[in-house]
Amino acid sequence: NFNPSKPPVVVPSELVEKLFVPDKHKGEFSPDVDTDRAIFSQLNSQIQPQINYRAEVQEQLENYDRNVRRGVKDEYILALAKNLTEDYTRVLENSLENPVDTRGANVLSDFMGGDFIVFFAVFILLFHIFSSEIQSGRYAQFSISKYGAKKFARAKITSGFVQTLLFYVCYCAEYFGIFLAFSKDNSVLFSPVQTLANYDLSSENMSVLTYLLSVMGVRLLYCLAVCSAVMLVSYICKRTILAGGIGIIFTAVPLVISKTYEQFTCEVDSTKLKIILSCDVFNMFHSINYVNIFGTPIKLYYIYIISMAAVIIAVTLFLSILSAKRGAVNV
Repeated sequence: NFNPSKPPVVVPSELVEKLFVPDKHKGEFSPDVDTDRAIFSQLNSQIQPQINYRAEVQEQLENYDRNVRRGVKDEYILALAKNLTEDYTRVLENSLENPVDTRGANVLSDFMGGDFIVFFAVFILLFHIFSSEIQSGRYAQFSISKYGAKKFARAKITSGFVQTLLFYVCYCAEYFGIFLAFSKDNSVLFSPVQTLANYDLSSENMSVLTYLLSVMGVRLLYCLAVCSAVMLVSYICKRTILAGGIGIIFTAVPLVISKTYEQFTCEVDSTKLKIILSCDVFNMFHSINYVNIFGTPIKLYYIYIISMAAVIIAVTLFLSILSAKRGAVNV
């Protein structure tokens, strides 16, 4: 009886009874209890954030105010409380008039936040871009032509970035298009991001659509960073097989870190560093999205964006300079 355009405001009591109250006559749960539990979990992840996020945000504001009144002296904690108070106040200014169907948005958000396929796809697309040219001797021919090694390398770098950009845009457009095609209630895109499962305590004042586009943007930066690093390895190694072996190692590093960092540390600052290294978009936009930089609270994703941009610029410049120095002599 689920109506996607009008989701329930509470989990239906009859479903709760089937799950937690055994049959009066048999003393057993329903034979399809596993299915009921899956439905309950899906409904609960959709309904609870919409019901509770404003109350939870208000409670957070009261906690920050209480800490200030208790005489906390730590300047960073006070500055963080001030920033989060401003953030949460802006969040409360947005109201959710009617419940929305967030099932599709929850699935899309989870998929986009943990999808590493696209990074390996960029690696496969580009790992041979220089090594194959060097191994075949084409690079040596271009390096002694009027265009020179530097211009040839710049052309290959540019083509690599263009290929990555086109592939990533098409890749994102595909699964975003699937969401739009199968979602029964696209109004969720304009509801606060706090309505998504596990985002009820997010301090980001943005809509679901803005959040999804932000995820696409920050992950595109990482794809471009992978692109530049893969091209550098391809240039240095000279052999396609060697370039592929080394490239796949550092391409897999974020995935390894994302799967293991919780096992090695519980320290907040260390966890935030590893969030950046693992490209963990979920936690970049969540309630722990500030990091202490010389006593000043800075948005975690600002650090990530600056880091990725620095990698892209540094690797591209280094590759350009290296190609100019190497020329035809050392190929």
